[in-house]
Amino acid sequence: MTKRPALFLSFALLCALPCAAQPTHPFGGEVLDLETEANALRAASDPAARRVAVERLFETLVRDPFLAELAPRIDLRGWLERAAAGRPFDVAAYRAAVRSALAGPVRTTADVGRAELEQKLRVLELLFRPASSAPAARGTSEAELARALGRHPTAELLAPGDTRVLALEPVANAWLVRANEGLDLPPGAAGERAALERYARTLVPAGRPGRGELRPGLAHREVGRAVLGPVTRHPAGAETADVLKGVGPTPYANNRFNSKATGSFPLPEAVRDWRETELLRRAGVAVYEPVAIVALPRYEWSESEGWRPLAVYVRRPRENLRVSDLEHLDASQKRRLLATLKEKIAAELRSVGREPALSDRDVLRLFVERLGRTAGLFQGGMGRLYFHGMLHDQNVSLLGEIVDVGNNEGVARDRAEMRRNWEKSNYAWWVRRLPEYRGMRGNVETLLFHRLAKVYNGHFAEVTGGGLSEAELEGIFREAYREGRRGVSASDPRRSLTVRPRPRTRTREERGASSQDPFARYRRPDGTLRWKELTRDGAAREGAGLAHFALALFLKELAAVAATGDRARIEEFFDGLLSTDFYRHYGLFVAGARLGEIGYARSLQRFVKPRFINEVLKTNLVLAAGLALPQIASGSFSGRRFVLSLASLGLSSAAVKAGVRGLSWVASLRSQRGRGLLARFGLRARPLARLGGWVYTAGELAVVLLLAETIEREVDERLAEARARDALGEAGLRFLSAVDAATRDEDADIDAALVDYAEAWRSYRDHLYEPLLAEEARLAARLERVARRAKLGDDERAALVERVSAHSALADDLRRRHGSVEAAAAERAARADAALADDVRELFERSNATRRRMLDGLYRGGRRAGPFLGGDAPADPIAELRQLEADLPGGPTAFLARWRQRRARARLRAALGAASPNRLQSYEDEAEVLGLAAAALRAAGRDALAHRVEEARARAARLREADARLVGVAGARRSGPRRRGARGGLREAVRGVETAGR
Repeated sequence: MTKRPALFLSFALLCALPCAAQPTHPFGGEVLDLETEANALRAASDPAARRVAVERLFETLVRDPFLAELAPRIDLRGWLERAAAGRPFDVAAYRAAVRSALAGPVRTTADVGRAELEQKLRVLELLFRPASSAPAARGTSEAELARALGRHPTAELLAPGDTRVLALEPVANAWLVRANEGLDLPPGAAGERAALERYARTLVPAGRPGRGELRPGLAHREVGRAVLGPVTRHPAGAETADVLKGVGPTPYANNRFNSKATGSFPLPEAVRDWRETELLRRAGVAVYEPVAIVALPRYEWSESEGWRPLAVYVRRPRENLRVSDLEHLDASQKRRLLATLKEKIAAELRSVGREPALSDRDVLRLFVERLGRTAGLFQGGMGRLYFHGMLHDQNVSLLGEIVDVGNNEGVARDRAEMRRNWEKSNYAWWVRRLPEYRGMRGNVETLLFHRLAKVYNGHFAEVTGGGLSEAELEGIFREAYREGRRGVSASDPRRSLTVRPRPRTRTREERGASSQDPFARYRRPDGTLRWKELTRDGAAREGAGLAHFALALFLKELAAVAATGDRARIEEFFDGLLSTDFYRHYGLFVAGARLGEIGYARSLQRFVKPRFINEVLKTNLVLAAGLALPQIASGSFSGRRFVLSLASLGLSSAAVKAGVRGLSWVASLRSQRGRGLLARFGLRARPLARLGGWVYTAGELAVVLLLAETIEREVDERLAEARARDALGEAGLRFLSAVDAATRDEDADIDAALVDYAEAWRSYRDHLYEPLLAEEARLAARLERVARRAKLGDDERAALVERVSAHSALADDLRRRHGSVEAAAAERAARADAALADDVRELFERSNATRRRMLDGLYRGGRRAGPFLGGDAPADPIAELRQLEADLPGGPTAFLARWRQRRARARLRAALGAASPNRLQSYEDEAEVLGLAAAALRAAGRDALAHRVEEARARAARLREADARLVGVAGARRSGPRRRGARGGLREAVRGVETAGR
């Protein structure tokens, strides 16, 4: 790549900020500039003008309710009057007044504590004290700026559109809040002046010449609202640029990871970031090292915190480029970058006496190792749990450093608090906007570190011979995570590149499975078996018996056939399975198997015909696919997965419990409750773990096996229709309330409300499927009762033979007439056996017919004649809700007014929850509410938000069409030869749903 000297030589770029909408002040939002206000106070020429200026500024300041409470205690008006009169500022007296004011009780909120209040009052000193003499204004040439910035190693790698050189001007009156002891500054006041000269700077506003000596800052797309200063050399030899945050809005302030960022940075956030960063640094986490905090003579208005003091926050990294930068680099740039990273890593290692010989892959290993240890440190390795809340590609450097700590709680008391922190963090926003973050909430950030390691490895794969293998990456990350949990530092160069993955001991069954596939010649390209050929050739046959089919092979083949989404493959699999010995060992009706907790299944075995159980198996797997299809479209998980009960597969819980103990790749659901496997596929671990069972993965499919005996209880708990409708109605109220707010608030964003409302509709439609699941549990319970009768019959037959054998004359008579005592007993029980066989056949036929009828009714019956919000529903639900949420007047009638308000709200909630029991019409009901919301937003002039709602409405319509195809898949009777549609119907439905989700 050729160098681009013009990058630094265009003076037109020096102040190039966003165009027409750029505010006159360099910061976005409402900003109070104390420097300007101080000049206005001192400019008043007579006492009357001074009084007006003082009163205007006083009223502006006490808009902040916290300053309004403290103003009388510190005599704020008096200090303003003294400043206006030009009297000397008594710093000691002012600070004594502040300490006295804060010593008493102060009304505070969760957002504003005493430390923040003290910062507010300290920044006022910048208003009262005389302004420092600003350097004389002089022009700064483009050549001078370019020389001051130097040949920036970051800029050389980036395209011209990725960076801009911006001019930084000095701030005359600023306050050095904190400086790193490691800075090369003289002691005392001279050091403070030097730090302010270096870091008390902001961007020159567009259209105004700079004041004082200008210095360059490099705005960079993947750094966002911060700028990079001149290059600094670290003691270990690395060259990077200090990162200045809070100097003003760069052209890249609003980006994909933060769409609402301005150029400001609140002083309390800077102090908190410094404190949290130091905590992480001392614990061994690699971070951008804090350098300085400079309080600016400026406040920014916040609805919750009042006037927030602003600051410039300076940090020093070892690597300026972030993981997100790798998307924009070509192969030659990546090779140069690897060389630079190797030099920096080697310098770190040499600083502790190590003489490394590094390869390109060592750069990848160090990054994976560092992130694995950091994940372990966050998950308890620091002696506490830590929630970061801002782990994305732009927030981790290419040397694995944490850039920002995020505006989240940080240290958590327990894992429950970690999960709560996740729910209220910005991750919810990323999950909606960035598909790769879906399904990660259960892992509380460990999986985010793991994902970053894979992204990093993938970007460098083309220039490192394919990068690290999946096994090596997984091994390094896993072992580094274990070390981090033990407290091993991720930043100490003495521990860098020391992780050696543990060799994992495989089980006997895994070793057998990893050898050459015995059925390779019978596999199709989609991984499924050609059962007809396999059975014909006897490929799985052992001796003269049935073909052998182990549990491990069954689980893998089940995953493969389910992943195809083809009903023909599902039917072929179970038909072929009946030709093997699998159900002889693991079936529901085998010797020693248990149905529920009663061991009667052995006596029932002879009454169960293969065609009965085979139809149940195929219907259940297709039903599981039907449950998954709408979730594929809605994006509630990444990757496919099926949740099946062992009873629905005809498996014995007892036999499978014993069999899975030898399969290390099949994990207990309870063991996965706090881990990442389930969440990676969008499964909620806590409810599944209550049921009990196992989970395993095959490629992009996760299969969950549940214990049949607990399903009926779980279904019964969830069958309350009133609760399902009430939840839907409450979600409707929240959605319409958000829409109403969006019609009046220009900054409102209804994306979260749309996601919440769509989730409520998905939950309601899942509720509609619950009778089908209950039917499965009822079949299991009925079979248990029949099995008990069969067992009692067997016991009675055995007792009869034993009693008759004790009477020789009676036994001889029975032998002459029936051939044997046993034959006589069998003949006597024949009528009972015939009745049992009829009962079993009737149970299966009735259950299958019930399932077909339920599915038919779910999709074709129960349709409502009129519109969703017709009848007693208000004509304008949004206007009705606005009135219900309005404040009520006091007085003697307040109680009655509140009662009426509650009644009206309950009626509106009931109307919004009265969705159709017809699954397809429920999509139409959802679309009706979304159409109402879109119309309200358009009427209020919020066309952009209305367009988003209309897109959600269109997605619901497409999802309805795709869901309708399932009627002919899971609910259709088979008659005559198999048609092409039966073979591909489910696959077509999957394709349709995936299209609907786009």
